[in-house]
Order: sequence, then structure tokens, then C-alpha cells
Amino acid sequence: MSNRNLINDAIIACLKKIDGRTSPYSPDYEFKTNLNENVYRGFVFIDEINDFPSVYVTSGQEERIYHTNNLTESIVSSALRCYIYGPDSQNQVDNIISDIEHVIYSSNFDTTLQIQDITIKEILTDSGLLEPYGMAEIFLTVRFEIFDN
Repeated sequence: MSNRNLINDAIIACLKKIDGRTSPYSPDYEFKTNLNENVYRGFVFIDEINDFPSVYVTSGQEERIYHTNNLTESIVSSALRCYIYGPDSQNQVDNIISDIEHVIYSSNFDTTLQIQDITIKEILTDSGLLEPYGMAEIFLTVRFEIFDN
């Protein structure tokens, strides 16, 4: 399995912990959203979704940085697409964004993944355009070392 897929799996596993209860990463943070483990790999359109809220994780462009012998870094752009349905969907979108920010910046990923850094590059929302649905896109930049083969 590729490094990108392993990292996506790790991100998905962390996001599945968003359950409306106290965060496992900090006892001071209470999740505002319960994803009911509706976090998946891939991309779907809003009319294909039956369970809300849902988050879909995809990887995009990869850039390789070759340093010296046996040291290669990769920078991958990943996108998290979040779908909400219900009254006050924009408030729910804000809540899921806060929960995801908390998870991304609080998670300690397995060291075998060789992740150096995950940052949130950009956050976009539908701004109420899809009411009573809501959508947010969170773009991540993931920097990691390439596994030795």
C-alpha cells in the first residue's frame, strides 16, 4: 500500500473519533459533532450521500523533494469534504470544521508513517448556498519522509 493511502487511513481513523463526546486528545475539548464513524476514502457528490454528517478524504498532488542519499520528502495535498444536513446547517458546518481542526492539530500519528507535519492550508464552505445541506472543504498539506524500499 502506498504512503499516501496509509496516511489517508490514519487521518480517517483519527476523524472517526469525532463522536460528540469528550476528545481523546484533550479532556478540555468537547466535540460538537457526532460523525457516527461516517468518514470514508474517496469522493462522492452530495446527492449520493445517505448518512449525515459525513466526511470524505482524498489525496491530490504530490511533490517530491530529494535531499541527499536516503532522504526524500513528499508533500501531498489532501482534501476533506464534509457534508451536513439539517436545520441551521451553517452552524453545523462551523462545528465540524472546529472539530476537524482540533483532531488534525492534536493527533499523534504512528511514527512508522514518518509524518513530519500536517497543516490546514485552506477552508471553504458553501456559505448557506445548499441549505438545508451544508458543505465544507478542508485542504491539508501533509509532509512526510518516503519509506525505504
